[in-house]
Amino acid sequence: MTGKERIFAVLEGKVPDRVPFSPNIGQWFDYHKAKNTLPEELSDCETEWEAMTALGCDIFSRRLCSPIRMVAAPYEETQQTLQPGWTRTTLTSPLGCLTSITRFDEESWTIFTVEHFIKDPDRDLAVLLWITEHSEWAFDQQGWEQATEKMGDEGVLIVPFFQSPIKFLHNWAGQELATFLLLDKEKECEELFEVFREKVFQVAQQALRSSAKVFCLMDNLDSLFHTPVLVRRYAATFYGDLADFFHSQQRYLFSHADGRLKALIPLIRDIGLDGFEGIPHPPIGDLNLDEAKNLHEGFVVVGGITAHESEATGPDAKDFIFRYCRDLFSKMRPFDRFVFSTG
Repeated sequence: MTGKERIFAVLEGKVPDRVPFSPNIGQWFDYHKAKNTLPEELSDCETEWEAMTALGCDIFSRRLCSPIRMVAAPYEETQQTLQPGWTRTTLTSPLGCLTSITRFDEESWTIFTVEHFIKDPDRDLAVLLWITEHSEWAFDQQGWEQATEKMGDEGVLIVPFFQSPIKFLHNWAGQELATFLLLDKEKECEELFEVFREKVFQVAQQALRSSAKVFCLMDNLDSLFHTPVLVRRYAATFYGDLADFFHSQQRYLFSHADGRLKALIPLIRDIGLDGFEGIPHPPIGDLNLDEAKNLHEGFVVVGGITAHESEATGPDAKDFIFRYCRDLFSKMRPFDRFVFSTG
């Protein structure tokens, strides 16, 4: 089987010739490429894609092509460097300005938000609503088809596709303030989310004209901030309707899951997600991969490698990894709905 055939076998509930292996190495690769510390066998690779090919991976990735484009931004965006790695971004709209501060962390090779755009709910939520109403996104079909052609038989590209309404608010306000807003500003949040939903479904319609088969909501799903009460109130219908929409055209909908998920199991079974991408098993998460696979008869699990496995070093590391894999694979048989990847 080719990588593409293996991935589609898993999606269709069939058993591939072997477990597809598709680690999310992007952040690791970017760091070591910048530091000139890549392993010798990857030292000539210029991109994450080249590295995955060199490793013989069955590519099933949301990182290699992002076809959702903002084509109309109703604000003026300016950026100011505060100190090395620190950036203030200002969005100026007719209703007012929103500012955020981010920090690039070289050790982890990622960007952290230090200060979110939403600070004064009474003023800033109205600005966010106006920005959302007047923003336009589009699906870059030409870019997507070019990336798919380049992928060939190596695997299947995933469309990183917006996020749930709750995560949308997290991105603008931070998890803590967003949670208070969801409890204290219900009317305003519902109005905002209805506009956001409309924008998402407009792009979903465009996406169906492409060859894209798999979509992933970038939720960082975790029951600590996506509590069952909040998901039921603000996101369950969104998930269910979007899943039904994609299923009607034989497409798949995943959610990127980052944390504790057991409390959400009853809801997940009802809303129609086809699987979790990046699911972390205990102790980082609280849901074992074999439990996740049994959420419903078609549920696909993409995960299995966390920091506890990838950071194993020393003389016993190989034995530890082989022992871990044998134990995990014994629990995941038959391998009809499992992609061995990063959680």
